[in-house]
Amino acid sequence: MKYEIWREGYQITGNRDKARLLGVADGETFLDAVKAWYDTLTPEQKKDIDLDSDPPKDWGCCMYDNEADARKFLG
Repeated sequence: MKYEIWREGYQITGNRDKARLLGVADGETFLDAVKAWYDTLTPEQKKDIDLDSDPPKDWGCCMYDNEADARKFLG
């Protein structure tokens, strides 16, 4: 199954960003798709991604399989 991988928005220490589509990948589950997407990244891009959390996180921001959930916090 193909999954969209979204990161929620954030606001911290004067910086902010809205929810963002990180990529699209195939997997039997959302976590499988995140791992497949992760495998395409450079070492520099991988350094802030936590695959062991539930849900997975990028810079401490939760990843979701849809835009609506990702936009619930800070649009």
